[in-house]
Amino acid sequence: MIGCLGAGVGLLLGSAVGASLLQLVGTAGTPVPWAGLAVVVVGVPLLSAAVGWLVTPTRLALTRRTG
Repeated sequence: MIGCLGAGVGLLLGSAVGASLLQLVGTAGTPVPWAGLAVVVVGVPLLSAAVGWLVTPTRLALTRRTG
């Protein structure tokens, strides 16, 4: 969840900065690397969720309270 939020905020902020820089420079028709953006926005959060799912123990050791 946090990875998706971070990727979304980063995409929005990066798009805003990129659009403002394109207006300053004045070059229209700059190619956008959609495949790379898709990997960052979708792939990185999925990879982090998969790694978290794999390394997190499925069952916690039960301990008995004394006292």
